[in-house]
Amino acid sequence: MNEREQFVTDENLRVFTMKNYFVDSRHKKVHWNWAAFFLTSFWLFYRKMYLLGLVYSIFTILVQYLIPSSWAVFIINWTVSILFGMFGNAMYLKYAEKKISRICETYADDSARIPEFYDQGGTSLRSAILIPLGIGIIHYLIVRIFSA
Repeated sequence: MNEREQFVTDENLRVFTMKNYFVDSRHKKVHWNWAAFFLTSFWLFYRKMYLLGLVYSIFTILVQYLIPSSWAVFIINWTVSILFGMFGNAMYLKYAEKKISRICETYADDSARIPEFYDQGGTSLRSAILIPLGIGIIHYLIVRIFSA
């Protein structure tokens, strides 16, 4: 058992994710997630995967402008949504495992780890709403500035 596996116990994962759902689906590579499929960017920010959420948001905006065919854009967006629906849980689990390992390496005792698990893990409805809204406003302003 390597150090990461030692830290990423079912209990630590349960506390970090605030759900049994991810513990139960932990060893499945493909496990369908409807939220990741339908609300990809919102789901990424809700699960506090900010960098991936930002990359996904920029990707969807760029595809819209760089691909001339609306059918191609439609197919690309649906393909990406399907991939997130299929592999979103696995991606989140990999993200959670890295975070849990870093927290456990930084804090020696559980009394310090648990608050960090709650702070860095779990969900953020505020982020799921405000970050995509901010990205949308910035996108709108950029379009307005360059189309004027």
